[in-house]
Amino acid sequence: MLIAFIAAVAFIALSHGVFNDAGFVMRMDTVVDRWFVPLRTRAWSRFFSVVTFFGSVYGVGLVSLAIAILTHWNLGVIEFGITAVGGSAVVAQLVKVFTARMRPDHLPWRSRELEYSYPSGHSAAALTLYGMLALFVILFGTVPAAIFGAIYLLLILAVGASRIALSVHYASDVLGGYLLGIALLALAVGIFG
Repeated sequence: MLIAFIAAVAFIALSHGVFNDAGFVMRMDTVVDRWFVPLRTRAWSRFFSVVTFFGSVYGVGLVSLAIAILTHWNLGVIEFGITAVGGSAVVAQLVKVFTARMRPDHLPWRSRELEYSYPSGHSAAALTLYGMLALFVILFGTVPAAIFGAIYLLLILAVGASRIALSVHYASDVLGGYLLGIALLALAVGIFG
């Protein structure tokens, strides 16, 4: 529960900075955005659109359904997932309405995202879902846990990076999504053990 508390405090502090246009948030967003400028091409956009799918409602839904089927509809796993992944989705949407942060300028060949920017729901969903999978593999898996843990970590990072590369989120949106995801994943671990 300590990790959930620390992540929640960090999320609240970052949210305060985003809401008040704090200088440190704007500087971070500007620096990180510059790293992604060379990747804002049509070809890279196709690649990042595939990656971002794994943090979307559809991607998370399909992976969640696969988990439910593979665990034979284990109620504990489903409750854990609903708490972590569902909780992050609900909180992310509520915070988006409160902060009302506009999205970055969109790429001319992509359609504009319609909802607010902060925090990144894709990043929060990716962290909670694939973080949950990493925990399950490490705790209950029979395969080399480090390999799958690394794969899930790379997927979490790739989804966040894709949101910045596609110019639909600022770096602080992604960081906020990750902090929210950590808080809710740790909360679910604290509740369900």
